Order: sequence, then C-alpha cells, then structure tokens
Amino acid sequence: MQQWERKFEKLEEKLDSRFEHLSQELSTIKDSLQELAVQNERIGSLEAEQRELRNSLVLLTKPNGIIADMRQFQASCPRDKIKSVQRHLMGLTIALVTGLLGVLGKLMLAMYGGH
Repeated sequence: MQQWERKFEKLEEKLDSRFEHLSQELSTIKDSLQELAVQNERIGSLEAEQRELRNSLVLLTKPNGIIADMRQFQASCPRDKIKSVQRHLMGLTIALVTGLLGVLGKLMLAMYGGH
C-alpha cells in the first residue's frame, strides 16, 4: 500500500467518524425540536384557555355584564313579598315538624306501650 492510500484511508476513517458524530448531533437536535413543538402546542392551548377565561371575566364584570344584571335584578326584587313568603314557609315547616313529632310520639306509644 502506498503512502497516499494510507493517508486516504485515515482521512476516510476520520470523515466517517465525523459524519457519525454529526448524525448523532442531528438526532439530538431533532428530538429537541420535537419537544419544543409539543411545548409550543401546550403553550398555545394554555394561551387559548387564558383568553377564554379573560373573555368570561369581562362578560361577568363589564358595566352591563352578568354581575350588573344580577345586581339590578336583586335591587328590583320585592323584598316584602319575599319576606312574607319566608314567614309562611317557616310557619309551614314548623307545623310539619310538629305534626311529624306528634305522629312519631303516637307511634312510639303504640310500639312500646304506655309503660
């Protein structure tokens, strides 16, 4: 083998080694780019959710939004009628509980006798 052939083989080995190293680096870069793509998609999804939440908050809090409508409804609510209904419901509840206790008392007497 001549000297130039040996030098050519050594050069070929060096190039093969270098190409292998570059191939590994490219594979690492490819994996990193794939991770970045996934992260970018997640970030985009989170940003979209954040925009939706902001829009919902704006709908709730703007001057003619949902909260303002609720306040207006509550302000226009006939409080005396609601209190009257509450009193009637409370009276009915007391009557039902009293009646239930009476029935339970009679049932206990019937089951265990008067002794």
